[in-house]
Amino acid sequence: MNLRSLSSHEAAIEREAAAHPVAKVCLTHRVRWFYDGCADERRLVLLINRYTVRCNG
Repeated sequence: MNLRSLSSHEAAIEREAAAHPVAKVCLTHRVRWFYDGCADERRLVLLINRYTVRCNG
C-alpha cells in the first residue's frame, strides 16, 4: 500500500465516521491495529537481525 492509497483510505474512514458516529470507534481502532501490527513486525525483524549479527560476528 503506497502513501497515496493510504491517505485515500484514511479519508474514506473519516467520511464513514462522519456519516455514522458509532462506526468511528470501530474504524479508528481497526486502523490503529493495522499500524501497530506493522510496527510489531518491524521490531521483530530488527530483533532477529541484531541476534543473527551478534551470533555470526
